[in-house]
Amino acid sequence: MRVRDIGLGGFSIEVMAPLEPGVEHLVRFVSRDDWSTVLPARISNCRPSCADDGSPLYVAGFAFLADDKPETKRTVQILIEKVTSVQLYGAIDS
Repeated sequence: MRVRDIGLGGFSIEVMAPLEPGVEHLVRFVSRDDWSTVLPARISNCRPSCADDGSPLYVAGFAFLADDKPETKRTVQILIEKVTSVQLYGAIDS
């Protein structure tokens, strides 16, 4: 599935079938450098949408479950840093 948006409070994904709001899940995130984490989240909403090719899909919004543990907040911050980091590559002179 594709993550459309992510922030400190939650994230949204594209799915092929509607998801039931209120349901809690343990969600695994894996970054391109193979760092991964599992965070608890609750589906807060789900709405119909449309893929670029016109096929139907749904966008489900998840809220990270409230957790006052500093390590959980730091894990979410690391996740956001990994998702939003931009790696720049220099040209190679020949």
